[in-house]
Amino acid sequence: MIKLKNILEATMSTDLDTYKIADSFTPSELKQLKADEKISGEVYNGAIEIQRSWKQSHPTMKIGHGAYRKEMMKQLTEAVRHVDRSGKPFNIKGMSIIYIEQNQRFYGTSLYDKPVTANVSKRSKIGYDATEALLSSMGIKDKLPERYDPVKLDKIGKQVERKGIKFDASDIMDVS
Repeated sequence: MIKLKNILEATMSTDLDTYKIADSFTPSELKQLKADEKISGEVYNGAIEIQRSWKQSHPTMKIGHGAYRKEMMKQLTEAVRHVDRSGKPFNIKGMSIIYIEQNQRFYGTSLYDKPVTANVSKRSKIGYDATEALLSSMGIKDKLPERYDPVKLDKIGKQVERKGIKFDASDIMDVS
């Protein structure tokens, strides 16, 4: 009896979050959140089932964009943090990956505490390995190209921007 009670309590606490997610996002948004690994398959399936039951009970009901949307968006796009050279933590709001113009090789990544990547001072500059580690910590599985590749960088950039971080990549560094 105690085991059953613990299972029910665990399910109820999970269902609350699933309920909020079902209330907050359209089915296509849920599919994208699952693809981006921001929600699990279990939460996705639960939210879709909740939405189906709502539609059966209320066929004209508009799904998604409910009262919890702002709260859920904040949780799903939590800030990515980094520590600058002086040891002060900050939320990354902008990221610029730079390659050398002449040979197209990776030069560095500038991180910003403002959602812009131009006309502001960078907060931190990191190398290739640290950039790879940062992208990985954000759930981005694509490998950062060692040479400038706009197609791969666009794919990475879209994933970074889904995290709420302004992104750009260019081969503008002139080291001559």
